[in-house]
Amino acid sequence: MKKLIAIYRTAFLLPSEAFIPSQLSGFQRYNPIVWYRDTTQDVNATYDVQTVCLSKSSRLWRRFLFTLFGLATVDDLPLLVHAHFGPDAAIILPFAKRNKIPLIVTFHGFDAQQSRWALFKSGKLSNILFLLREKALFRYASKIIAVSDFLKERLILRGYPEDKVIVHYIGVDTEKFNSTNGPKIKNRLINVSRHVEWKGIDTILRALPGLISKYPDLYLVQIGAGTETAELQRLAADLGVAKHVEWCGALPHNKVLSELNKASVYVHASRQDVKGQTEAFGIALIEAQACGLPVVASRSGGIPEAMVEGETGLLFEEGDFSVLAVQVDKLLSDADYLATTSMNAREFVKENFDVKNCSGKLESIYDEALKS
Repeated sequence: MKKLIAIYRTAFLLPSEAFIPSQLSGFQRYNPIVWYRDTTQDVNATYDVQTVCLSKSSRLWRRFLFTLFGLATVDDLPLLVHAHFGPDAAIILPFAKRNKIPLIVTFHGFDAQQSRWALFKSGKLSNILFLLREKALFRYASKIIAVSDFLKERLILRGYPEDKVIVHYIGVDTEKFNSTNGPKIKNRLINVSRHVEWKGIDTILRALPGLISKYPDLYLVQIGAGTETAELQRLAADLGVAKHVEWCGALPHNKVLSELNKASVYVHASRQDVKGQTEAFGIALIEAQACGLPVVASRSGGIPEAMVEGETGLLFEEGDFSVLAVQVDKLLSDADYLATTSMNAREFVKENFDVKNCSGKLESIYDEALKS
């Protein structure tokens, strides 16, 4: 019989977090059930996952008791709880301690990168609880997972115990994300990023005029939404490239996959913002390479860990749109090089980031936590 574990995410499931059910699909020896406080969509209709709402209802007082004190009842206690994101782990911490359940937490980015002052200034209750419970969290947690070596270093610098912090990469379903779903469209670029400052979408837009002058049919498909949408669209108009950009907004995972399979090159331009945040790893780069897309990406955060420079794609320094354009041109102007990097990208992901292998390694982490 498979061992019961709980995966905790306060809000489940956000559009950008399809990696969570994907990760669960690769489990062989553990039976995961997702615990959440708030739901954002009918997850069960989209993904084959078991879910339980710990606040039991939308009543404010129940959510309040759960959020502040971890008061909740469940039919079956799991062997361990795995929380995604530091603030989420801080919310489930009282429940785990009360029931003496081992707790594992995965840090994904902002929770390990933004300064404590920035988290406090956000005014979000979850961030404030995280700050208040942070030391108790890293004392109680059995394992603290970082999604990249870059993020591991940030956690250790933040004061987390080095002997507990380990790196585990999030995998992708390489059977679902593959390079055989139809022909690529020539000179078609794609980017999947939220419209926030640190994603650097403006850098990509500034690279387009020079590229379009050489490739008049060049086209950028941008998938994502956020607070900077209107500003980015104005910039595209000011640069004279608006007709060469399609703003798709946030899309469900299956439509993202469809767009990836049409494109020729994936571009990504994350950079560190004033709060200290940048790309912790870059799951979008892994998904793109699984689809046979070479990547042109910024040398920022954990991005270099998600590719092989010169073999699966090319890098440029943060904010350098001129070099971004040069790197894209290297790929588009050389059909043989484009084909080689495309093949390398697919093989790189299959070898290193297949979800079944990555989930198997995560199950081994669970094994270790339960032994200690």
